[in-house]
Amino acid sequence: MTRLPSSPGVRAASIGTSACRRAAVAVALCVMTQAFAARAEAPYRLGPATDAPPKRVVTLAPSLTEIVLDLGARGALVGVSRYDDAREVAALPRVGGYLDPSPEAILALHPDLLLVEPSPGNRAVVERLASLGVPVLVLPLKSIADTQVSMRAVGDALGRSGEGSAAASRLAEALARLRSCAGPREPRTLVVYAWQPLVAAGTGSFADELLTLAGARNAAAGFAGPYPTLSVEAILASDPAFVLDASGGHGGARPLSPLEAKVRTLRTSALFRPGPRLVEAAEELCAILRPADGREPR
Repeated sequence: MTRLPSSPGVRAASIGTSACRRAAVAVALCVMTQAFAARAEAPYRLGPATDAPPKRVVTLAPSLTEIVLDLGARGALVGVSRYDDAREVAALPRVGGYLDPSPEAILALHPDLLLVEPSPGNRAVVERLASLGVPVLVLPLKSIADTQVSMRAVGDALGRSGEGSAAASRLAEALARLRSCAGPREPRTLVVYAWQPLVAAGTGSFADELLTLAGARNAAAGFAGPYPTLSVEAILASDPAFVLDASGGHGGARPLSPLEAKVRTLRTSALFRPGPRLVEAAEELCAILRPADGREPR
């Protein structure tokens, strides 16, 4: 059995995990950071090989659930993570979270395919499930390119290769529209995923890629890592034109009184979901950075 990749960043990731438990959003951010540390660059399989398309699929991340739904395979889903909020899966059993999936809950559903993101936090459980005979497809979602590859991989695994390719193409088309919304200015923009601690989208995150495509400059680009924890002083010093609140109301109150006029609360969680909803995220970024009235940020 092929094992999930090990990483010298596991200890650092485990330190960050305790902070992540403070809020659901922060938990998700730690998983993304760990996925970067794991350096998984392509989908791969664990456990027994399978030939026929699966009839019972369990997912351990909302993005993966949304990919399955986007491919028209809702009928195959039998379990999802506690963070899933799509109405199509509201009645499905929950099998734990990103970092703490429940092997008992997963095994009870008798899945013939488990879709996961690579993370040192869930590696032990995933390897145990694979050793017990559960077929696993590991799918990195750390970048836009990874997301498109994973869409195709899920399509292939579900016997829906055409739908997987079409989903990847839709995302590419949305990104092309995002490029077209770029204006003559490059507004410095900060994307905040959690407020206490204050976690932002840094260089190497898919949100950073979207900002660049939209013609904006990431105000957190000078800080280390794809999801750096910043001080309020550092944010004030970066002087962003926009602060995009992607926290979803988690992680405490905003500590940015001097910049409150520049804060835009995102209408959806799309900027937090590397999957088909990146199309929605791209459209929302365009609406904020290039409003219909043509007014430039000050």
